[in-house]
Amino acid sequence: MRNELQTYLDIAYSGSKIGTPHSIFGDVHIRFELGGDEMFKIVRNGVEIEWWKDRRRMTKVDKLNYKNHLHKRVTQSTLRAATLFYETFDNSEVEIWILIYEYEGGLFNKKNDFLLNLLTPNLLEPFYDKTEQVETQMLTEHEDGSYTCDKVDARVIVGKLKVKDIQAEKILNGIANNEMGYEPAICQDVYFLDPKTDRGFYMYDDRGCFVWSNKAEKIKHLYDKRNDWIVDFHRPEIDTYFVNT
Repeated sequence: MRNELQTYLDIAYSGSKIGTPHSIFGDVHIRFELGGDEMFKIVRNGVEIEWWKDRRRMTKVDKLNYKNHLHKRVTQSTLRAATLFYETFDNSEVEIWILIYEYEGGLFNKKNDFLLNLLTPNLLEPFYDKTEQVETQMLTEHEDGSYTCDKVDARVIVGKLKVKDIQAEKILNGIANNEMGYEPAICQDVYFLDPKTDRGFYMYDDRGCFVWSNKAEKIKHLYDKRNDWIVDFHRPEIDTYFVNT
């Protein structure tokens, strides 16, 4: 399974290597805003207070409002992510790649079996599932001035499932929950890739997700239909991919 996926990546995205998770990407990509950029605010007598520096200043009403704000954010994040997932992988009968990385350390890496429990044992049986060393984005400088990427142990899981057999809403909700401290949470990094359409999808947390391909026309429908969800800061770069499509 692992070799088969790497062979596909070498053809579709020559720079993407399973052993380097942050390289799994496409030349043409769209970054979508999921949870929204509306910040929680508390105003006293017309002045915004810096509640995050001293949460004792929050009243019971403030705390309830904050909880509702986070719940609304996670709900919106999940709905948008699920919409983009099914518009990226719009044929429910097609088998797509699932690539999962599970790490031991990290602030939000509280391992649990929620993700894998969403995949029935008979579907998981042919999957590749081994612990190996993968490269991080942290660099070590050597005496000769060269750099190498630091490596960490990760459980790497690779397999294929039909879109209809992936409980996408629950997976995406788990990813959105993770950093917010809600349950059920998914701390693993999960990549989805369709070898038929050469489209990829990765949701990094409640803030946003990426959709990518090797050609702009393959994801142009998402650029047009969900343009309002594109992260404004990255819009100038993203727009250039679709100027002539």
